[in-house]
Amino acid sequence: MSGREIYDFIMQKIDHELVSANIPLLEEKYKNETPAEWEVRKQRYNDAFAKFYEMYQAYLSDLDVRIHRYRKLAIKEVEAKTKIREEDSLNTLAASMFSLS
Repeated sequence: MSGREIYDFIMQKIDHELVSANIPLLEEKYKNETPAEWEVRKQRYNDAFAKFYEMYQAYLSDLDVRIHRYRKLAIKEVEAKTKIREEDSLNTLAASMFSLS
């Protein structure tokens, strides 16, 4: 996922108005708002971004856990395959040694 996709994925759950596709439309949408209305909207946006960063940190923590879990599984799989190859090599070596006797 790109940074934009992650941003939109999280932000759509918080304030759909702040999804990247909607940001260019805000100036036109709010062209007639009063300074008091702007202050209310600005506070809503600040709250939305605070919530966004909380959810983003939770996303990163979850991603980190999943990556570490996958890494451990990958290492175990590589180790298991290596062990099988080593055992096969030893068995082949032992068989060739016994056939020489």
